[in-house]
Amino acid sequence: MSEDGNGGAERGAGAVGRGGECVVVGAVGPASGRSRGAWVGASGGIAIEAQGLRYTYPGARSETLHGLDFSVRRGEIFGFLGPSGSGKSTTQRLLIGSLRGYGGGLRVFGDEVSGLGADYRERIGVVFEVPNLYAKLSARENLDFFAGLYRGPTVKPMRLLERVGLGSHAEERVATFSKGMKMRLNFCRALLHRPTLLFLDEPTSGQDPAHAKLLRGMVQELREGGATVFLTTHNMHEAAELCDRVAFIADGALAASGRPRELMLAGLGGGRQVRVELAADAGGEGVREGPGQGPGTWEERGLGRGLGRGLGRGLEEEGAGHRALVTRSFPLAGLGANREFLALLEAGQVESIHSQEATLEDVFVAATGRALR
Repeated sequence: MSEDGNGGAERGAGAVGRGGECVVVGAVGPASGRSRGAWVGASGGIAIEAQGLRYTYPGARSETLHGLDFSVRRGEIFGFLGPSGSGKSTTQRLLIGSLRGYGGGLRVFGDEVSGLGADYRERIGVVFEVPNLYAKLSARENLDFFAGLYRGPTVKPMRLLERVGLGSHAEERVATFSKGMKMRLNFCRALLHRPTLLFLDEPTSGQDPAHAKLLRGMVQELREGGATVFLTTHNMHEAAELCDRVAFIADGALAASGRPRELMLAGLGGGRQVRVELAADAGGEGVREGPGQGPGTWEERGLGRGLGRGLGRGLEEEGAGHRALVTRSFPLAGLGANREFLALLEAGQVESIHSQEATLEDVFVAATGRALR
């Protein structure tokens, strides 16, 4: 896990949108609009609920978590997203019971985390960003050992190893494994006892695209089988693909939450746009600013000979045979009345038109004022 910082001012509430599941700061999903002190608990399909969750590391002068309110429904993939030092790993450690002494309330399946015992470990699986394995043992021996720690039935190690592409490496010592192989073995370890609640911390870290896709597919299968997944990550692309709902955390406070697509369509982070490409040699000054329109936001790609003269921007030449394109983005709202856009269409200068929306990272930056790092 990445380290969390111990400081940061508490952020004010900022509305993301009121449609559907798009909610505001301080409450995620069904926790929204509930009076403090009223627990949803085990009824209502809630797996995790935090109310006024606070935490200060021993010896620290300031809080790491500043009164978090959120809930996670049973059977969903919930993304807890933020940069390193935001408080997301601290929250996960509190949920799995490796940190104690929090303030406020934190319940899992209706029970306060501070009162949970050994039985809780039988119900959860944890995938840390840094694998915790025995390097001198083989992959199969590691899973055999960890399977022996559980009282209930477990999945056969070879079945899991083959599923993640490690079947042919089952008898090899973990010390010889790459980071990606160790991460996949660590993922297998977390699934041995068929947990009903799975905590994932950067689960695809160190994976090539094919294996990352494989692990994402397995996470979705777990959800379809009824498991609840709590995902901590700074990978917004992965969160947008995997998560049913997300919450953004920065400096120990929640900034926004909702369904990824609804957040991206809500207008925060730039909203929906139309991106127009046209040949650079067609882009004279006459299309740079239409009547009643502000100056266009233009972007040059594949710069070619004569482009600087055509656009009046002193651009670099790269060769007569190189095709050059210029792009311009327009807000989707009111596009039919946008004079600059219409002028491009009427002039027959458009090469292609693409719709685009804000990314989840755009939404995060707009909601928190912080860039990911």
